[in-house]
Amino acid sequence: MWVDHRDRYAGDLVDNGGLTPADAQAKAAKDTEWLRRLGALLLEIEHEGARVGRVVLWLDAFEKPGNAWLFEIVLDPAVRGRGLGREALRLAEAEARARGMTRIDLNVFAGNAVARSLYASEGYAESSVHLGKPL
Repeated sequence: MWVDHRDRYAGDLVDNGGLTPADAQAKAAKDTEWLRRLGALLLEIEHEGARVGRVVLWLDAFEKPGNAWLFEIVLDPAVRGRGLGREALRLAEAEARARGMTRIDLNVFAGNAVARSLYASEGYAESSVHLGKPL
């Protein structure tokens, strides 16, 4: 399952982060290993008895104890548009809350309008904006 995460993340880095495929694969491999070492949680999303997605959630015990970090929500394209993203987000929040977390943060690529709309509708507010320009 971590391999699936790495490949999906690398694709996002190419599509939205401006990285070359080789640089994206290297960053995805490095970041995925970092998440494993930190003990990030992979929560499976099921629908009608089948695994259709996952949530990657980290509970910060080092820099900001009590904060959770939502790294990723991924759903199979065939089940998108059915409210499962919202359910997955609420699952992540419930898991974090049950483990004593008092805040949850996330990053989202600017080009991901669907996710940005979901997060805004669930009460998430921008806390920083990263800008870039190719030279």
